[in-house]
Amino acid sequence: GDWWATGVAGGSVRRKGVLQLSPEEGIWAVGQWFGQYHAFTHPDWTPLNLHQPPRIIQVALDCTSGQVAFADAEDGTPIF
Repeated sequence: GDWWATGVAGGSVRRKGVLQLSPEEGIWAVGQWFGQYHAFTHPDWTPLNLHQPPRIIQVALDCTSGQVAFADAEDGTPIF
């Protein structure tokens, strides 16, 4: 497809309708949009400069500090 995203969502995220991929909407995600990789931040997406396209993405959630981190699961390189 032309795009994909992966990440985590809070329990209060709307389940119907159009979703805004942003932390303000309770969604923390990275993905590809028409060949470009981004972290879906607000108000503007953050471009990601990746050394190679990731095949497997590790999503680490630290509930204590409220942090989400994304990394290339094959080599451990941080994505965002």
